[in-house]
Amino acid sequence: RYNRETLEIRYRGKSIADVLEMTVHEGLEFFKGEKELPLQAGIRLDPDMELRTGPDAKAQIRLADGSVMTVGPHSAFRVQELTHLLSRFRLITGRATAEIVENPGRTVEVEAQGSDARARTTGGLFTITSNSKGVVALATQRGIVRFSAAGKEVLIQQNEQSVVLPGQAPSSPAPIPQEVFLQVQWPETGLTNQGTLTLSGRTSLGATVD
Repeated sequence: RYNRETLEIRYRGKSIADVLEMTVHEGLEFFKGEKELPLQAGIRLDPDMELRTGPDAKAQIRLADGSVMTVGPHSAFRVQELTHLLSRFRLITGRATAEIVENPGRTVEVEAQGSDARARTTGGLFTITSNSKGVVALATQRGIVRFSAAGKEVLIQQNEQSVVLPGQAPSSPAPIPQEVFLQVQWPETGLTNQGTLTLSGRTSLGATVD
């Protein structure tokens, strides 16, 4: 409930009560042209729409054939093209996992912003990460993924990974490590009683630490 003074405030001819009664698609049309809109479950993403997640958020994009694109926390993802023969997406930054239903007649492609790297498959499960500055990593959990950059393409098979560095071709496929050890430089004793600590360490290129 809103008082009369609040309801008299109009935006594009609509009051706050009018806006809250809109369906998702009516809201998208009404706010068309705005830079950012909060997403709700069930919303349809059209080509060139960009999805961003917060630090603790994830989002799933479901394709008509049951394939699922999961966008990880603190990531940005865009739908580029959706046809019967090609579904094309762009990972702007962060991490995305693609679980693609096998279909030899259709290709799913994920490009990485800040690089010419791209992953293509007709079916399988893979994760791609990008820092938007040219470092792109790909790991395949199921199926075969074609990973290309700088004019070279490699086949990443199940339980293999590859990394693209700025301006370079993909590294040779290597097994996904079963265990990862992160070398961390622990702060001095006098700093450990602080409410917030900054840790520095080393890990392999393309890895993400949650």
